[in-house]
Amino acid sequence: MLATGSGLRLLFAELYSSVTQPLALAHRIIMDICRNVAGITLNDGMSSITSHYGYHMTNWHIVKALSGQRLDLSGAGPRTMTFSPKVPCPYSYPVLLPSRLATIACAENTYSLTLMSGDSLTLDILSVAGRPYPKLPVTLTTGHPLTWR
Repeated sequence: MLATGSGLRLLFAELYSSVTQPLALAHRIIMDICRNVAGITLNDGMSSITSHYGYHMTNWHIVKALSGQRLDLSGAGPRTMTFSPKVPCPYSYPVLLPSRLATIACAENTYSLTLMSGDSLTLDILSVAGRPYPKLPVTLTTGHPLTWR
């Protein structure tokens, strides 16, 4: 959690009242707490940094949480993209991928995944709400939606 304003002052006061440390050390501890926020990902889709460098990107995690997006492009196993949406159909969410942007939508229990920009992407596993895409592996290409029930 990011401590700001009066919360930061309270944390600072509490630290001083319970611990007798030099001012510089107390300040460093507080700044470390403030920087410990959700981070960024590299091209394989896995988290790589948790620090203040990724603070501006925390809203991206909200979209991923709502869509239940899971992505593994690490090469350590099958190239996988799965979704476990937190709301029932109908919905439409942006899909945030390394160097790519897509959408995932559901209408009348029909799923549609469309790559909006970026290079094509081949997946070994693709599913939404436990329903796999029927013809795997599959290659997503810009502007050509994949649709299945």
